[in-house]
Amino acid sequence: MVADDLEDIEMEDSTHEEEMVEVSPVVELSLNSVVGLTAPGTFKIKGTVEDREIVIMVDCGVTHNFISLKLVESLNLPMAETTNYGVIMGSEKAVQGRGMCKGIIVGLPVLTIVEDFLLLELGNLDMVLGMQWLQKQGAMTVDWKALTMTFCCRGH
Repeated sequence: MVADDLEDIEMEDSTHEEEMVEVSPVVELSLNSVVGLTAPGTFKIKGTVEDREIVIMVDCGVTHNFISLKLVESLNLPMAETTNYGVIMGSEKAVQGRGMCKGIIVGLPVLTIVEDFLLLELGNLDMVLGMQWLQKQGAMTVDWKALTMTFCCRGH
């Protein structure tokens, strides 16, 4: 997993030469995330980015966090250049991605988080929170039938 690598990424500084950020060449995203289905191991929540209501899928089968290119462009969010990365979809199809948004403030129903996201076209979703975010939360209880999760807000 490259979560540690993502935390070490530096943003562009206009006084320094442009640097490329290296991202693991292959990351995984489930097909359910892309087509917007809620399947076992996933659930959707509403959140906000810059006062815009968004749809977020929490997916324990996804290695990284992803943000929709459409959302990034519509909110004019800052993007950092990265090396190309391949995203393996649940259908085993590989899609090329490039770029990331670092330090995005996301309002969730009961807390606010700050996370880094890889850019990808996500269809009807605005964002996917994967294991990159879930692992930071430590121990949690998930009720997959009621679609609730309970955890201690580490660092928030």
